[in-house]
Amino acid sequence: TRLGIPAFYRNGSKRYAFVHPRYSWPIGLPAITQRNVSDYQVKVKGHFSFVRRFSEGIVVVNPYNKTDAGFPLGAEYLDPSTGKEVVTLDAEKQSGYVFITRAGYAVV
Repeated sequence: TRLGIPAFYRNGSKRYAFVHPRYSWPIGLPAITQRNVSDYQVKVKGHFSFVRRFSEGIVVVNPYNKTDAGFPLGAEYLDPSTGKEVVTLDAEKQSGYVFITRAGYAVV
């Protein structure tokens, strides 16, 4: 593949597609849908990441080539990959994050 990550793997003579577990985390439905991607960019002084809120979670994306340190999530969320509570985030450069509410976490 272009990114060097195989989309399929073999187990004997069978082939399987690998789908990362984060694609099935229960973040719910979009809370708001914007027409323009720029409308998802946060309007908090000193921060520049993009946020999309869902009924049971939040997605944060930092497409820039610098860290968005101390980014406020606006509520307490749980990181499904660590199980830790998160209220702020050091959004590393060119990265994305998925966090879920306690209600969503009960389903994971």
